[in-house]
Amino acid sequence: MLTSATESEFTGARKRAHVFIEHRHIQRLIITLILINAALLGLETWPDAMAGGLILAVDKIMLTVFVIEIAHTSVCTSSPLLARSLESV
Repeated sequence: MLTSATESEFTGARKRAHVFIEHRHIQRLIITLILINAALLGLETWPDAMAGGLILAVDKIMLTVFVIEIAHTSVCTSSPLLARSLESV
């Protein structure tokens, strides 16, 4: 179980994370990355575009960004799954 001092620090960190993720520039960046990723998925169907490793490398970078964003968002919300995970620590 978390102590009250740790809980208040986590709440402050959670609030800062929420403000960061919800900032309009970050939201625009995520939407832009989603659109770029959609274009890359289309290019992956074209064999000539897949000749180099650039598309796969960019795809892995995009996936990493999306996973970080999802993890960040789950920390900002009161997810029951996350709460149970923290209680077991």
